[in-house]
Amino acid sequence: MTKSPPTTTGKATSSAVRVSGSAKVRANKHRAVKREYNGMTFDSGRELKRWQELELMQRAGEIIHLVRQLPFELAPPVVLGGRKKPAIRYVADFAYWTATGCPAFIVEDAKSPHLRNNPVFRIKMHLLKLEHGIEVILV
Repeated sequence: MTKSPPTTTGKATSSAVRVSGSAKVRANKHRAVKREYNGMTFDSGRELKRWQELELMQRAGEIIHLVRQLPFELAPPVVLGGRKKPAIRYVADFAYWTATGCPAFIVEDAKSPHLRNNPVFRIKMHLLKLEHGIEVILV
């Protein structure tokens, strides 16, 4: 049985690579491949796998109100040097409430080990904790 290539989204660019004939997969600078599942696009296989696990947990009644791509504003827009700069935002991969025991709001991000130490990501985690009191679980 042959394995078909993953469904991809986005426009192919000069960084596109040919995979098994005519299908094109966009090369990501972190080598992640976009995946599609139930009409939703995921930035990586790791993110898709975690979403599927969370869906099962929701069906089992362990969690409720599961959402994807939840934005948080970390700093409001400002004017610097006469130019308006946009707000600084962090978009969480997943957020949900626990359904057992004392309800807790959980925010998760599917990050590969080498991206967890990215300086911009670390600053955003710091600001998220400072501004919203939320500590992200990295999966």
